[in-house]
Order: sequence, then C-alpha cells, then structure tokens
Amino acid sequence: MEDNFIEAGADDCIHMDGASAANCTIRRCVLLSQRAGIQFGTAQVANSGHVVENCIISGQTYGIIPWGVGGVTIRNCLFVTCANGVWTVTLPASPTANVVNNSIFYACAIGARSSVSGDMPEEYNTFWGNSTNRNNVSAGSNSVSYPPLFRSALLKSGIRLPWLFGELSNWSQIAALAGTGAPSEDLLGITRPTTSGKKSWGPIQFNRGQRETGTVRTGSASIKLADASRVQFFVPVTNVSTTISVYVRREASYAGTNPQMIIKQPGVADRTTTDAGSSGAWNQLTDTFTPSANTDFVAVELVSNNTATSGSFAVYFDDLAVS
Repeated sequence: MEDNFIEAGADDCIHMDGASAANCTIRRCVLLSQRAGIQFGTAQVANSGHVVENCIISGQTYGIIPWGVGGVTIRNCLFVTCANGVWTVTLPASPTANVVNNSIFYACAIGARSSVSGDMPEEYNTFWGNSTNRNNVSAGSNSVSYPPLFRSALLKSGIRLPWLFGELSNWSQIAALAGTGAPSEDLLGITRPTTSGKKSWGPIQFNRGQRETGTVRTGSASIKLADASRVQFFVPVTNVSTTISVYVRREASYAGTNPQMIIKQPGVADRTTTDAGSSGAWNQLTDTFTPSANTDFVAVELVSNNTATSGSFAVYFDDLAVS
C-alpha cells in the first residue's frame, strides 16, 4: 500500500489479519483514526516480514499495533498524539522481534510499548513531549530526546504557501543525523542523500534549499543548497518540444556525483542532466524533450549529491529558463 490518505473515523485505517499474511509493505501513507492506524493480527505470525515506512500516523488509540505478529520493521515514521505510538502485544512462540528505527514519537500518551520486555527493540528514534516515552521497552543506545522542531506554516493574507505537517525546520537536531536502514525515498517521493549522516529521521527528508544573495549569476538572488538536498519546481507544459535549462555552480570541496537537473513526468522515465563543468564556475544544464501527452506538467528537480563533510561544498542554481 503506497501513497494513501486514510481517515477511518472510529475504526482502523488498515487492519491486516490471517495466519498467512507476510511480507507486506505500507509506505508513504497518512493515517488518521480514533482507533488504530495499522493493526497486524490477531492471527499468530512469527516472522511476518512486514515493513511500515515514511508514514504519518496521528490521533489513534494505537498508532501501529502488531497483535500476535512478529518480524515487523517500522522506520522513518511520525507518531503524533497517539495514546500508544507502537504497541507490540503477545508475540507467538519463537518470534522475530518487531523493530522501530529513525522515527519520531511526539505528544503521545505512551511512545513505544511492549507486553513483554525484549519483544520490540527501538533504536535511532527521538521521543519528545510524551507522557511516557517507553513502557516495557529498553531505550536504544542511539535514541535521543530531541524536539523535532517542525517547519511552521508561513501565513500571509491572500497567499497560501505549500506546507505539510511533519517537515523539519533549519533548527531541527534530527534534520541530518545518522540512523539505520532508512528508505531510499521519503514520504514525498524525494530521494534521500546517499550519506547516512545527511539523512533525516522521520518521514520527510529535510530540504536545505534557501534564497542566496551573495553568490548569483545574474539578478539579485539564486537558490543555495548548503548540503546534499533536492528542490522541485512544477512547470506547466504541452506535448511539444520543450527546452529547460538552469545554471549551476558548486564549491571547491564538493564531492560525490556532480549536481544534477532531473526532469520528472508521471509514468515516464526520469531525464537526468549532470554538471560536467569545473567547480567555481557557472555551468549550464540543459535538456530538450517532448513532454508526454498524458500530463500537463513536469517536475524539475535540482539536486546536490554532496558527500563531503568538511570544507566549502554548497551548490547554487540560477537562471532557470523554459522555452
């Protein structure tokens, strides 16, 4: 199950039962309910192989409740205002423990809960503002109690700027923090950096794009990516030959695959143009193509793939043009 918004009222958003249920993946979902976001069981399944990743789960009595089911991997999720964020109940004999990684437990009555100690190890998670962080669950040696510090909505009369609850702000301590086994994409389908220490906990990868006035090609401002990150623009198109170009400049200490412009269309393979010029200079990335007749827009994704951790490695984009 991918890319769903489920509002279930007084019942479960997703309820998976049956002794043969195995190897199911639930990703990039927003789940709102009064009871359970996801319930696995009550059939006894020892080594289910289920994966839940990049989900926002809010308001439930149980965010995720594996009931008699082991072997569930939960990673890069946000649990907010749940009575129980994750609660493992009654694992079968010879179980594989359920594990929780890289997730945010925020404003819950109980964050992580297990009926039997050891049935649900947690690691690389942050617990903040909960009445009780853990019940019968040992604290992971790499887990923290950092406030997630979400990005706030920018409110101005007459203007509605895009915003999604769960995005991290510039001040978040989990915006670039090494975890374990993070999915390659986030809730929005944005590819995470290759370097573990540049990835974000929770469902949404932190976006480092910012307005820059000191390093520009023309005009008074460019877009700066201070580290590995991606920004997207949506461009209206028709089914005729189209050229999209942008100038890019990378600093001297940049490492990894050079900056890129990636053009995305629904149902069509990505088109990638990679900077082949030298550092410290403005190099043009350009692509001429005919958009699919089945869409009226393309997403232009500007990418820093930086892997360096010291020196000057920012990337700047300027003069995006469509013709």
